[in-house]
This record gives sequence, structure tokens and C-alpha cells, in this order.
Amino acid sequence: MFTKRATKPERIDIGDYTPEEYARFLREIRFINQRLGDRSALEKTLLADVERLDLK
Repeated sequence: MFTKRATKPERIDIGDYTPEEYARFLREIRFINQRLGDRSALEKTLLADVERLDLK
């Protein structure tokens, strides 16, 4: 997906946002992590173990 890690701080790191923007960021990152982060973790761990142990 990404070829190299960004080194420049993002707005969330700098703190130049309003409380409303911060609340929105938290909602958005929670949504993204629920949809993408959990799936990736499951694929790398639980689902890999299910396949390895032939528990289908």
C-alpha cells in the first residue's frame, strides 16, 4: 500500500485543530481501525492459525 513511512508530522501530531476537528478525527480513525486494522490482525493471527491447524 505505502512504499515508505512519512516523516512529516500530521495535524493530529501538531495540535493545530479545534476540539470539533479532534472529535471528528477520533471518530474517523476508530472507524478505519475497526474496518481495516482488525481485519489485518485477524488475517495475520487467528485465520492463519485456523488454516495451519486445518480447523475449517
